[in-house]
Amino acid sequence: MRLFMLLAGAFFALVTDGYSQQKATSAISLNGFYISKTGTVDGKIDMYTYLRFYNDGSVYSQTVTSVNAQAVAAWFGRYQQYAQKGYYQVKGAKVAIQLSNKGLPDARLEGEQQTMYEGNVSADNRICLTKEHEKKENCFNFYPVMDTTVKKYSPHKAKIRLPGEWKIKTILEGGQVFFTNADSTTVAMIVFPASEMESYKEGQDDFVTTETYYEWDSNFMRDELKMAVKKITENKEKSFIIWNAKDQDNDNNFLFGTHIGLVYNIMIYDKQMPLEQQLKFIEMLYDLNK
Repeated sequence: MRLFMLLAGAFFALVTDGYSQQKATSAISLNGFYISKTGTVDGKIDMYTYLRFYNDGSVYSQTVTSVNAQAVAAWFGRYQQYAQKGYYQVKGAKVAIQLSNKGLPDARLEGEQQTMYEGNVSADNRICLTKEHEKKENCFNFYPVMDTTVKKYSPHKAKIRLPGEWKIKTILEGGQVFFTNADSTTVAMIVFPASEMESYKEGQDDFVTTETYYEWDSNFMRDELKMAVKKITENKEKSFIIWNAKDQDNDNNFLFGTHIGLVYNIMIYDKQMPLEQQLKFIEMLYDLNK
């Protein structure tokens, strides 16, 4: 069995917020979602409608039970999933929106539907809208998010997701994928089945798998590569360990984690970024992909 490591030899730029740039002439923000509570199911579960605007005049809509904007950003938006799409117009503070599910999978189940909104954008960046033929007004609050890049990966892990717009820099023979964005931030990741580890036992606890992988790789870096290694933190509930490997040329922070039979190896290296920010970023990548 071949275990995989991620070693980076390049300087990583500061991890930026990855937000899209909003069009200066628009009163509507383009770097996130407008969200409003628009209903309740069985009197218990709240429903939230999301609107996402783009600078080409297009707008996309989806209704979900979650108010976690960043989590929804992992799958909702242009080129991803959505319930309706259409166009919007802004004149001063006034906005008009036309949406439809025409040509989408839901239309075959629910029939073609069209939604028309008119309303205003307020000074505090809320959009208050009224549907056509209705009197009730719904106000949508703005939540900035990082867009999500989706990369097809392998049979055991169909997709890798990263917040923001990224391009592949290189893919190494072992399966390590290096991504870069417009701000020169680089991220590296590999995912493989836990069953490929020689020490793996069927039904083994995920955190035990993570510990075994960490001990093997950290020992290799310390004994063979002569790097100083240090465990930074661990989370048994989420089955991950964050640790550092350092020498004269490298100062690499890793997250090793295991989830539902897959082992995740995520690395970041940045001489300028504060350690706390690096750790939050790689944990976010783990949560987004597991």
